[in-house]
Amino acid sequence: MTNEERLERLEREVRQNQKMIRWLMITLGVCVGVWLATVMFPPQGLVARDVAEMIQARTFVVVDEEGRPRITLGVAENIPMLTILDEEERTRIGLGMSAKGWPSLIMLDEKEKTCVLLGISELKMFDAEGDPRLSLGLWKDMPMLWMRDEKENIRALFAVDDIVGPGLVLSDSHQTPRLRLGVSDKGFPQITLGDENKNVIWQAP
Repeated sequence: MTNEERLERLEREVRQNQKMIRWLMITLGVCVGVWLATVMFPPQGLVARDVAEMIQARTFVVVDEEGRPRITLGVAENIPMLTILDEEERTRIGLGMSAKGWPSLIMLDEKEKTCVLLGISELKMFDAEGDPRLSLGLWKDMPMLWMRDEKENIRALFAVDDIVGPGLVLSDSHQTPRLRLGVSDKGFPQITLGDENKNVIWQAP
């Protein structure tokens, strides 16, 4: 191939590239024009609609992919309640407020028996039968921990009193204190043993 042929071929390629560039510029210009027109003059269907200031309903239900209710929000007998359900539509978590205005959080097992109850000043844990076995809370601003047996009798109590000091009380099946451990407000340890009639049988100091 001679130099003249190479030059002629190069000129043809340049002309073809120039045509391609012109078409690309035209296409890009059309796209930009359409985009600007859409932004400045949006179609009626794309115009933002007014947002409702309030939605009123008695109950809201959120369902999963199978159409099963998994979350409900509503008011029953003047008690607002938010519930979360498992795949079997059993209530497992409940968040609500009592008629007296006390908020609470409830966790339930697969038999829908209460396992954990959290109130405004108390946490309770229940056994498999739904009986309360452990409580942690405040009583007259005094932190306390209760442990109960299967008959709901208090068998162990730990509390911290601002005046008396911290103390542990162990009781028998009749809720009679049999052992007391504590520390006085001056920092002295104390221990007391009692009988079934609440009589002191030994103590120190």
